Amino acid sequence: MDDILKGIVFADTNKTKSMAALNGGWEGWLQIEVALAAIASGKYTQVVREGGYGDGKLRWDFVLTPNTNVKFGVELKAESAGQAYTIANAWWADVTKLGNQMQGFRVGYAYLITVSADATAGANQLLNQSGGEIEMIKQQDAVSLYRYILRL
Repeated sequence: MDDILKGIVFADTNKTKSMAALNGGWEGWLQIEVALAAIASGKYTQVVREGGYGDGKLRWDFVLTPNTNVKFGVELKAESAGQAYTIANAWWADVTKLGNQMQGFRVGYAYLITVSADATAGANQLLNQSGGEIEMIKQQDAVSLYRYILRL
């Protein structure tokens, strides 16, 4: 999943920054691009957007079943206009929520994409407090990709 996200987010960082500057967000577009790339990769036998977990009322952005048949969930947060000061905490709230609802999953991934200095500073603060649980996967041209892995 890291390679798929890096391929989309960092293929054209100017485009990524332009999409992030739009009101209303670009996360939905990103989810579709990731789903299509995951299918095209041939690494997954099933790709489900908005897959249920826990009591079924909560949703992962994706539920992926790789060729090993062990499904995992993926949650994405992508900074958009007006979210510089809130996106990192919103992402951490998702991580916390997902960590409490892992029934049926062995692993889950929560990704955060930041483009502004303030959002990146917030994410880096979480990274520094996490004790190694959060990783910055890649940073290029002010675009940063972070990952948190949830395990049962």
